[in-house]
Amino acid sequence: MPIIVQSEHKHPFLPSIGHSSAIEVNRALHQDIRPLEIVIFNMMADKVATERQLAFWLGTTSLQINLTFATTDSYVDQVRAGWQSKNTPAAHIHNFYSPWREIKDKKHSTLLGLANALR
Repeated sequence: MPIIVQSEHKHPFLPSIGHSSAIEVNRALHQDIRPLEIVIFNMMADKVATERQLAFWLGTTSLQINLTFATTDSYVDQVRAGWQSKNTPAAHIHNFYSPWREIKDKKHSTLLGLANALR
């Protein structure tokens, strides 16, 4: 599962640059492979645990995957304004999540919504 790495921040469960299952975004753009574009709209309280499960499941595919993590505009706005979740560190939201308004008009192959699907 080559995950395309778009952040300079190391994700706790997904591979990062230097790992054989990760590819840097500029290198991916120059390959003749089109990645599967997946938006993960994560509304679970414990976002990190949900990502751990998804990383495990996505690790079984041989496709190149470009993951985008998203959640509601209001949640991201609250975190950016200083609100602290009991379950997910604010830095994690800042580093890896986009508000829906920023990505809703981009082309994605798949939109995977997670509300209570993994319980």
